[in-house]
Parts: sequence; C-alpha cells; structure tokens
Amino acid sequence: MVIDLIDVLRDACFVIDQVQGVCDHRGNLIWYSGPHIGVTSDIKLFRDHSPPLADGERLLGDKAYVGLRGRVIAPYKKKAGAARLSERRMAFNVVHGWYRATIEHCFAFIKRSVWEPR
Repeated sequence: MVIDLIDVLRDACFVIDQVQGVCDHRGNLIWYSGPHIGVTSDIKLFRDHSPPLADGERLLGDKAYVGLRGRVIAPYKKKAGAARLSERRMAFNVVHGWYRATIEHCFAFIKRSVWEPR
C-alpha cells in the first residue's frame, strides 16, 4: 500500500496539498486519504474522509484534531489566558507525542521516497 501512495504522490507532487494517514503501532501505513488538492483544514478532511473505525476505536491525532474528541485522542491545548497546562495534562501530552511520533516517522519515510530521486 505504501508503494501505491508513493506513486500517486510522485505523479502529483506539485499540486498536492494534503494527505492523511493512519499507521499501526509498528509504523505500517494501514489507511490513507488523498491526495487532497487545495486548502482544507485537517479536521474538515477527517470529517469528510475519515477512516473506517469500529465502535469504541479511536486514533491518536495532533492538535489539529482537538474538536474530534470522540474519535480522535488529541493532545491538550493551553486555554486562552491560562498560564500553562496542569502537570497531569503536560504528562499526558508527552506520552501522547511519543506514541504519535510513529505516524510522523511513517510520513517522513513517504516524503523521502517521493521527493528523493530514484
């Protein structure tokens, strides 16, 4: 599946704006949506093109997905005017970021495969 996505991205690399993906805990891409051309928020893309999830199944996402708390586990954001997050929320964000880094590594691999010469 990764090879198919790489070929699609390579063919359209100058017009792509966004691709969304889901990987497993080992960094294997198991679902993707896109390429999506044009400027669209991550949360809107997820609402319009979300992966199939079983009842009770949720995904880890970055701060762009805070509004999807029922389907996506996003890190906590500091509220406007607040000095900082509580210790518990900061600790949650650290662990969340550690696990979410897997998809970042997956996309880094894909980007290297697309934009580096063969």
